[in-house]
Amino acid sequence: MKRLIQYITLFLIVIFLQIDNIFANNEAKDTLQNEILQIDHHLDLIRENLSFDTDSFLNLTHQVLLNAKAIHYQNGINRSNLYLAKIFRAHNLYDSAVYYYKAGLENPFDDYDLKAQFYRDLANIYRIMGEYSLAMENSLNLKKLAEDGKITNDIYYIYNLLALSYQTLMEYPLAKKYYKYSIELALKDNNEALAGIVLANMGKLYYEQNQLDSALFYFNRGVKIEEKYELLPNAGNSYNTIANIYLKKEKLDSAYHYLLKAFEYNNQSNNRVGLVHTLMGISNYYFQIEDFKNALIHIERALEYARDIKLNSVLSDALYLKSKIKARQNNYQEAYYNLNDFFEIYKNIYDVKKINQAKTMEYQLAQQKKEKEMVEMELKKQKTINHLFFIIGGLLIVIIIIALAFIMHYKKSNIALAKAKLKAEESDQLKSQFLKTISHQIRTPLNGIVGFSEILTSEQISQRERNEIDQIIQKNSNELISTIENLVDLAHLTTNQYKIKIKEFELSSFLTHLVSKVKNDYYFKDLNNIHIKTSNPSNIIIRTDKYVLQKILTELLKNAILYAEKGEINIGYEKKDSILTIFVKDTGPGIPKEKLDRIFTPFHRGKENSNGKINGSGVGLSLTYNFAKVIDATLNVQSEIGKGSNFELIIPLKDII
Repeated sequence: MKRLIQYITLFLIVIFLQIDNIFANNEAKDTLQNEILQIDHHLDLIRENLSFDTDSFLNLTHQVLLNAKAIHYQNGINRSNLYLAKIFRAHNLYDSAVYYYKAGLENPFDDYDLKAQFYRDLANIYRIMGEYSLAMENSLNLKKLAEDGKITNDIYYIYNLLALSYQTLMEYPLAKKYYKYSIELALKDNNEALAGIVLANMGKLYYEQNQLDSALFYFNRGVKIEEKYELLPNAGNSYNTIANIYLKKEKLDSAYHYLLKAFEYNNQSNNRVGLVHTLMGISNYYFQIEDFKNALIHIERALEYARDIKLNSVLSDALYLKSKIKARQNNYQEAYYNLNDFFEIYKNIYDVKKINQAKTMEYQLAQQKKEKEMVEMELKKQKTINHLFFIIGGLLIVIIIIALAFIMHYKKSNIALAKAKLKAEESDQLKSQFLKTISHQIRTPLNGIVGFSEILTSEQISQRERNEIDQIIQKNSNELISTIENLVDLAHLTTNQYKIKIKEFELSSFLTHLVSKVKNDYYFKDLNNIHIKTSNPSNIIIRTDKYVLQKILTELLKNAILYAEKGEINIGYEKKDSILTIFVKDTGPGIPKEKLDRIFTPFHRGKENSNGKINGSGVGLSLTYNFAKVIDATLNVQSEIGKGSNFELIIPLKDII
């Protein structure tokens, strides 16, 4: 009985101990849950204030990271690393930002959208720092998350990052493809702000390929959206490149205006990367106006900022510009040093081995460092000799540069004289041809008008003969008026005095009316072997100068009639890839290849007309070519002997509704 009581007592003690452990565990769980809630609350507060004063949240974020590590709260650790990286990035402390981004990616992730933010931000930072292979690696990691279905939101951000990475590696077709994907998806998701950023990126793409008009077209669309949504750093970057475009076009007043706007936006948004680019642009501006003192002051500031925040790509461009400035100041030794530093940085940025073997990069760099240390040890032994050789080499380079400059100047002077002589001879020939042609073109119809007008005074002619004479006088009057109008238009165009009048109109009905008018004009009558037809797929409305377009197409039709004895003339249009092409095709004799490059020069003919129906002044095609430039269009021609010619007027999308 006593033993039974002992067993019961022991059993009750065990029961009480278990109950106490259960309560203790529940209390511990409650405490852990409270700590997690507190960490999440602090992280939410930090996230909401990242765009404001980040200094006051730096210590708090550090403390939250320590608290999350203490309780092994992985999501809290990852978010803390992300926000710390963003804070350092906002202060342009890219090395510290990269440290926390990389630290975060070393941890496991349950939230793949959070992991995507790490890859996206790292790709952007590496691209800014000129580490293009690492930028591409992180962009591809981001793309893989999307392809594996682990993230589904904001895919257009990924396409934009990929496009930027391909652009920095000069893979322009791939960059263009991903930019277009990004714009389409962003607009579909009603994210006009990002679409504006990507449009500006497209402008930068065309700028790097030296397609300046296309670059301006996309920048003007993109920067308006960036300003609409107050994306000041992006707008500042856009205005930087717009200014560079006008510098290339040598429109210095416009360039300076946009540099001031870029400086204003970059300064307001504390965009130090943008400020470096603005300083580069200002230095380039002063270089072009040959104010080398100010150019050097601004390039030195740009170099200081670029080194401070490790902008390798900008650093290389700045060193190259500084070498040009020093060369213009006749400081060839400094120019040589800067150019050498430029090549070293440029080689590092575009190292193909880095791009193709990103995983072994750290090992390669370590090996290079050891080899460099060994080389430096050897170089120290011969420092005095090398220094002497360098001075001699520098003097030789200066002498060679001076000699080459003198020789090039002498050759350029001779070439310029030869060109001036040739131009003068050509000018005399054109002047003679002009006087001969105009004398004939004005005198011939004028003689017809005067002669037949005298016959009309005779009372001996019949009414039928009077009607025929009236038609002849009208024909000669039209020819004379047409010749004078063409010469006046050509004079206005060549002196940039022609003013266009933009209006909207339907293209299909316009072409139908034009063809009907041409068929009723005097130069088409009695040509029964020639037929004109129109090819209009679907009606569209365009905005351009209607009179100019009518002049261009009328001259092209007259030219086709002029050289065709029989066959068909086809006028129509087609719209493809946002480009409108209006064509005039004929089955005439064609234009010889050796004359195609001069077909738009005044008083030059592709081939003498064989039907003898019409005489030409030789200015028609030159007039159409200059008219096309006035309405921002392009006039091209393809021709084959015996098969005919095809003239194409290409009008960009901005003039089509």
